[in-house]
Amino acid sequence: MVQLPDDELADTLRACVLQLLGAQRRSGTIDIHDAARSAALKIGCDWRDLMRPLRTVATTMIDDGILDATQGEAAVDIRHARGPVRLRLRDAAPARPA
Repeated sequence: MVQLPDDELADTLRACVLQLLGAQRRSGTIDIHDAARSAALKIGCDWRDLMRPLRTVATTMIDDGILDATQGEAAVDIRHARGPVRLRLRDAAPARPA
């Protein structure tokens, strides 16, 4: 299991999400599992151990207006979503018709 203090872990996960999203140009989204894998390489743990903390960090970023969680093109509530979830920067959300 991860040995980092909570604040340090949250900062690492947040930085990985933002770094991966910054590198995405085509779709503008990342799979939440990819963020866990990226962070696990930096921390030196199994990526599966990071899924729950990553969802918590992503939820905070969504609540702060930084991210959206999506399934397909639709924004979803990450707290209740089942199945694959992707993250995107809120600024990258597609324009909605008026």
